[in-house]
Formats: sequence, C-alpha cells, structure tokens
Amino acid sequence: EYPTEYVRGQIDAFLDEHLSWVESELDEAEFARQRAGLASNLAEAPKNLFEEFSRYWVEVAKQRFDFGRRERRRAAVEG
Repeated sequence: EYPTEYVRGQIDAFLDEHLSWVESELDEAEFARQRAGLASNLAEAPKNLFEEFSRYWVEVAKQRFDFGRRERRRAAVEG
C-alpha cells in the first residue's frame, strides 16, 4: 500500500502528461464531435443476445445492479 501523497502525486503526474492536449489542442468543434460520437455509441442497441447479456452482467459482477446506468450516461453526455 502506498501513502496518500504518493498516489495523489502519481495521479496528478499522469493527468499532466496525458491530458494536457485537452487544454492546448482540443477546440470546441472537436469536443462537440467527440461528444456526439460518444452519445451515438451509448445509444447503440446491442447487436446480439451476448452483447445485451454482457451489459447487464457487468452490473451484477460489480454488485452495482444499476441497469439504467448506460441510458443515464447517454442522457448526461447529450446534455
């Protein structure tokens, strides 16, 4: 187990290194395009029974039992 300060420092370093492009390169039009793409992916119906089962099984396996999570996430993204 690591000290809290170390973990927080590692998270901050990761965010600084990997997400700096959000502030420097991501313009409003690209953000809107990415957001629309994510909303479209979340709105996709399952292609087969296994895919539908997998979506629900993740909730059971993680003991969240929040079967409406995907729809709420889509609504939040479309926002």
